[in-house]
Amino acid sequence: MKNKLAASQKNTVLDDIAAEIGLRATILLAAWWGGRNIVVPDTRPEHSVIAKVIGEDATRRLSAVWPGAQIFVPRLNWFEEIRKARQVHNLRARGLDWGDIAQVMVMTRREVEDMGEIGRFAAEAVAQESTGRRMPPLFELEQPKVRGGRGGQASKKPTKVEPEV
Repeated sequence: MKNKLAASQKNTVLDDIAAEIGLRATILLAAWWGGRNIVVPDTRPEHSVIAKVIGEDATRRLSAVWPGAQIFVPRLNWFEEIRKARQVHNLRARGLDWGDIAQVMVMTRREVEDMGEIGRFAAEAVAQESTGRRMPPLFELEQPKVRGGRGGQASKKPTKVEPEV
């Protein structure tokens, strides 16, 4: 199975909207009006119902790009799919078998196996990404030294540890 997680995510109008108004405002828009049409206000957008949900600034930017347009706002179904895949993967990692997970998740065994595959792929991708990052320098916290002049408080400055060769 190829990258089913990425293949299941098609670009939608939400990508275009997010580029204009930002991710937070786009998620609010999709959460509130997902699966329905909206009409973007062309005059005084800051006084619209949309502005009350996503904010005046985001509504002004939306109105500047699509004034008076009717836009179908897709639902965020894939968000839920990814969450389920992560749950299935975590339950499988804890040792539950496919049948038990299917009962817990109220899904068929086949659906659970598919979700497990997506979750496994995502977990591998995250693991590869985290191992490829630079590690922060190691610090050794020595016993604090009490110095005068600061009310007898201990020094909080860490000492950098040189790597052993």
